[in-house]
Amino acid sequence: MLDISGNTSSAPSEDMRVVANPKKRNKGKNKDPTLVQFYPRICAAMIDLTKHYFRCHQVFSDLFPSKEASIDGICRDVLYDVMGEFQKMGRMIEEGYWENHKDNMAVCVWKDINTFRSEVRKVVLGIVPIEYKLSAPNARTSAERLATIKDKAAVLSYKFAFLQGPRDKFGRASNFAHNCLRVACQKIFYRKGSKTFRNHNLFREAVPCMAVLYIASYIKGVLDAYKTNGTVDDKVPPSKNEEDFWRMHVKMDQVLADTYHGPKLTSMLKSWA
Repeated sequence: MLDISGNTSSAPSEDMRVVANPKKRNKGKNKDPTLVQFYPRICAAMIDLTKHYFRCHQVFSDLFPSKEASIDGICRDVLYDVMGEFQKMGRMIEEGYWENHKDNMAVCVWKDINTFRSEVRKVVLGIVPIEYKLSAPNARTSAERLATIKDKAAVLSYKFAFLQGPRDKFGRASNFAHNCLRVACQKIFYRKGSKTFRNHNLFREAVPCMAVLYIASYIKGVLDAYKTNGTVDDKVPPSKNEEDFWRMHVKMDQVLADTYHGPKLTSMLKSWA
């Protein structure tokens, strides 16, 4: 199919495929053409598959894309490619929708970025306090509990200590190896559904480093919130995620370049897939 993300399959996988009945149209009353619910079945299937490829583009090429450039660029380009693939498979989209709403479809694809970020955040919020034991069972007051959690989060956040797993049998550090990273990556990228990553060739081989860094940036943001407040209420702004992402990117490059830690990290990420 399209080569946006290294997927070399000739058609959508079963997990990506959205069954569409050309005789049925969306019976909902949604009037907003920038939402997928506005469209009849085959149009919606095409948009859904395009959203999947846009997610692949984010993970492999641009984790923090700009809205304007994406709508006029990658979102529109992939829509054209997916429509072409649908036509090859004999799945013709409903008459009039492409001509009248292709710009709105591109916006609809772009909006999935917020859904993707929300999904990542929901997973991370659920596992961070468990995996990092952000609790204070012996605290006698609410203030004492918050202070204890703040202190724990501060230690984990400092110099990205939260990335470290247990030392190996030789007593050497295990970088980017904390179980929270593994659990989050598997829950987010290897789940079932139309937008799964698990059928992508590169995800079959190993969890890609870019994907690990993306998840790590969210974990860091959540830990920073615990460090400041002792709890998490507000959303982590994408700009902060991006800042942490690039700082950790430098660290990962250093690890991968090391003759001992590089092969060790590569082997570990293969075992996570």
